[in-house]
Amino acid sequence: MRRNKPSSVTAMKKKSLIIFLAFAMSLAGATVVYTCAFESTFRAYLDRRFWQPLAKFAEEILKNSSPPSEQPAPPFAGMAANGGKPALQSVRDAYRPLSRSGYPPLPLETEAVRDLYAEARTAVAAAIQTDLTAQESEEVRLVEAKIDMREGEVGNQESLQQVQEKLQSFLSIARTPALASEARGWLARVHYLRGNYSSAAKIYLDELAVANSSLSRKTLLTSLRNLFPYNGSSSRLADHLEEYFDTPRYALFVVNLVTNPVYFDPEERRAMSTVAKQVLAALHNHRELFRSGPESEALTLALMRAALYMGDIKAALTYSRLPPPTSATANDPDFNWMIAACHFLQQDYAAAEAPLLRIYRTTKRGDRIRIVTAQALVGVYQKLRRPVDQLHAAFLYEQSRAETSVREEQLYEEGDDLMLGLSHKFVEWPYAGWLIDLSYLLDIQLTDRELRAYLKRYPRSSRPLRFVTLRNRSATEMIEYALAVRHARREEYMQAATFYRKLGSWPRAARMRQLAKLYARANDPARTKQERLEARYVYAVFLADHPNGVFYNDMLWHGLQRYAFTNFHMEPSYGNSTDVQELTQQEQEFFQQQAQRVREEQEERWRAYKILATIVKETGPSPLGRRAAKKALACLRPINGRFGDDQELQAMITELAQ
Repeated sequence: MRRNKPSSVTAMKKKSLIIFLAFAMSLAGATVVYTCAFESTFRAYLDRRFWQPLAKFAEEILKNSSPPSEQPAPPFAGMAANGGKPALQSVRDAYRPLSRSGYPPLPLETEAVRDLYAEARTAVAAAIQTDLTAQESEEVRLVEAKIDMREGEVGNQESLQQVQEKLQSFLSIARTPALASEARGWLARVHYLRGNYSSAAKIYLDELAVANSSLSRKTLLTSLRNLFPYNGSSSRLADHLEEYFDTPRYALFVVNLVTNPVYFDPEERRAMSTVAKQVLAALHNHRELFRSGPESEALTLALMRAALYMGDIKAALTYSRLPPPTSATANDPDFNWMIAACHFLQQDYAAAEAPLLRIYRTTKRGDRIRIVTAQALVGVYQKLRRPVDQLHAAFLYEQSRAETSVREEQLYEEGDDLMLGLSHKFVEWPYAGWLIDLSYLLDIQLTDRELRAYLKRYPRSSRPLRFVTLRNRSATEMIEYALAVRHARREEYMQAATFYRKLGSWPRAARMRQLAKLYARANDPARTKQERLEARYVYAVFLADHPNGVFYNDMLWHGLQRYAFTNFHMEPSYGNSTDVQELTQQEQEFFQQQAQRVREEQEERWRAYKILATIVKETGPSPLGRRAAKKALACLRPINGRFGDDQELQAMITELAQ
């Protein structure tokens, strides 16, 4: 279903708010990173959830925390297949089957599994009695602890306590960096298995700063993600904040995670204010950790983040004045996003523009923050009544989305699933796909004069955009296509044909030339009245027989236009009335008028019906009148079926049928 009812039948009554759509469409065979759904977003800036702090993942928070490794890490203890003394190699050969038993390990009740553990312990006991070097002895001791740990993984808390003590004892004497690094990783896992998340997280965070760690960056970040998949709500991270305020590094890590935005979970959204208060209290209670330097400015961002998270706009803006204007924080994307969000939510739209532009100009292509920034600018320019700038921001959104898609395809090819998961793995919105705002601006909202003003201001908008059409189009081509459609709606078919020829839209160009001839015949004063009526009938039939092919902009909508007209509210599970900002009365009236006009202008069958109804009125029960009535009835019936039960349309159908 692509369109709504013509405006002369029923005026649009619903207020324009916001929609978030997800259509499950198979993309089998396509070479893309994400192939699970077709998504779109429309006027997201009207939802307060859009203006929350940006999502921060472990990979992103710690992106600069890992020093470059100078050499590949050696095999873990017990994993080398050869190269050791006979006693050491016996330990390795006995341990490797246990390491491949999977997670969780096989039940100890299985005799074969018990035999594996017994053989491994026997090999360790024998190796300890032999003449080993200090490093070889350390490897055997670490393998001994790992054997106990694998037994403890089945849920034996007492065994895990013993393993923890054994690993801590090993680390107190270990002198081999690679083995000590590995032991810290296993100790963190034991903490995790015992529910001591803070102890595990601190080990992983510290290990990220160790040069030539035995644990890869991917392993460490994956482990942190397993601890806190998104905002730590599943592990009640907010209730354990004090455990992380040993150092600024720990504190800032958990503060960034715990204040990640919540979009669709009503229960979590109700808890946001409580979480933010806990964060602010913890930050204020530990200001000694943030006396000066980068940590001090990072604290400012954390304070702003917590204040915005709980909706305290005034406090967030107060915190924003703490960093000097010349500091690095002044160009930080998160800092500028939160300033812009505060200004927008306070309806100071002009003040929101500069920080958003700063983000877009200072971030790299392919960075997903450019997508949401461009989307935010669409809302700012809507409120400032700058339609050309609004259209440009919408094009920037699509351009940024294309750049990000290219970057993610590269990450996909490189197998970097950690960086690939920064956005889509947990949160889609407001980084969703097709921007309905762009289609709305091109087809409904902007005037011809404003579209031409865009072409004059941006004459080189030639970069192809990955839009909803099969063929990529540049901004210039999309505007020219929209102008061509508008010429057709005004029955200026030769002007429309000129645009279509330029754009290579040959079927539409040919159709426009044919319509130009039919329209000229129907309005030729040299013809008799009867000849003009016959020509008008032929012209109307051609329109009726080409739905979607004359007045409808098929490049922009692809079957989804009715969502822009009917303006669905968010589903109750997605939010509540306090999340949504109303359009102003003036905006509502303007959008209604524009939509009503386009709704009627673009409907080929409705235009054909009006022509045919005039012929019926003028010719009466003549052969031409009966043919016109029959065809008019055929035009109304599909419209009525599309738009549901309507008394006026039913009355028209009844009258024609009679």
